Amino acid sequence: MVIFANNINTIQKRVFFILFALSLILSHYGTSYLFFISLLFVYIFILIFDKLCNSRRAMLTAAQDRINIGGVKRLFLNPYLLCLYLLISVVWYIYISGSSTFDTICGMASFAFNNLSTEMFGFETSRGLYLATKSLGSPLHSILRILYVITQLFIFTGILYFIIYEKGKKDITLVAFSISFAIILIFGLISQNFSAMDPRRLYHFCLYILAPFSVIGGLALLNLISNKAKLNPISTGVFSPLRIIYMFFIIFFLFNTGFIYEIAKDHPNSISLSQKTIQEHGDEDDKAYLYMSLIEPHNVYSGSWITNNMKSQDDKVYRGDWVEGYPSLTVYGNLKDDGLRTLFNMEGHNIKHFDQSTVEIDRGYVQITYANLVWGVGWNWDNPLKQRTTFRFEEINLSLHNMSKIYDNAGSEILWNR
Repeated sequence: MVIFANNINTIQKRVFFILFALSLILSHYGTSYLFFISLLFVYIFILIFDKLCNSRRAMLTAAQDRINIGGVKRLFLNPYLLCLYLLISVVWYIYISGSSTFDTICGMASFAFNNLSTEMFGFETSRGLYLATKSLGSPLHSILRILYVITQLFIFTGILYFIIYEKGKKDITLVAFSISFAIILIFGLISQNFSAMDPRRLYHFCLYILAPFSVIGGLALLNLISNKAKLNPISTGVFSPLRIIYMFFIIFFLFNTGFIYEIAKDHPNSISLSQKTIQEHGDEDDKAYLYMSLIEPHNVYSGSWITNNMKSQDDKVYRGDWVEGYPSLTVYGNLKDDGLRTLFNMEGHNIKHFDQSTVEIDRGYVQITYANLVWGVGWNWDNPLKQRTTFRFEEINLSLHNMSKIYDNAGSEILWNR
């Protein structure tokens, strides 16, 4: 928000930008590259807008009435800052991260580019549309989806209202950033190849800029409705537009945090509020969601035991569930070569997956996790759609009783398949 402040000079903004860029690049590569795309769009947008306004006096006069242009020369962003941002990103991901992260990013970018013409608008493989249209099995969860749709309607209405109708001059940088993040939000909804992020994380990322427009758009729509219906007296009453928006976001907050589901015991999904409720009242899918999100201590101990006692580094480890990156094996167990590979896929070089359709597996270890052993649930994972498919662990076709149990901590077991 510092870059939009009027009481900070350009040099100070550039210093703050460099500090922010360094922090962002060091913390998360996906967010840093999306932010770079947004910065590039903002600079090109302002450059074109500035050229058009300077070439047409009438347009310049009209634009200055609504937007504080300031010219590209006064803009805190310039090609040198963009190149510096990109250079720091490349150096960090190649030399500091051993180039594995950079290779992963290049692979994802290449995949997205190669499939741009055929799958960019492939609605049947869109994560966002899948999440927006899938059956939720609960009226309360359907209400939250409606609330999300309303907030996004507010956001796009707010951007248009801010640009067209809001009194006073608007900062062209803020306008450009708002448009760029709105475009990211749209492409994240309709295309799985645009970002490796979950659509919900992408939505939260965009809200850093777009959240205020949700309030602006909500107030604009409510004022429009009250004016059209000639309900002006409510503008100063209990049900004023501002108070309605206030109550709307309180309800949205209670649904979004999982508080409502916890109270109603209706498929609760909050890791902070509902672990006990999920274990006592949740179905198989609820339990799978819980243990996809937790690092279970029993799994950590068994995963560490495997890697400390492996006979060969080429031995496989088989799992009947999927957890992002398999931290019990890769982080705590220090199993090499599979950390990045298994962030998005069920299988890596050493870690393999099995389910109820698997008939046989090769020589290696089978890690029976806490969810498998205690709750009797396993699951598959479709990363492009972010879709989890659960199954009862007792339904698997593998002959586990023919394997040798070599480790047991009462919450996780290790079997050896010869």
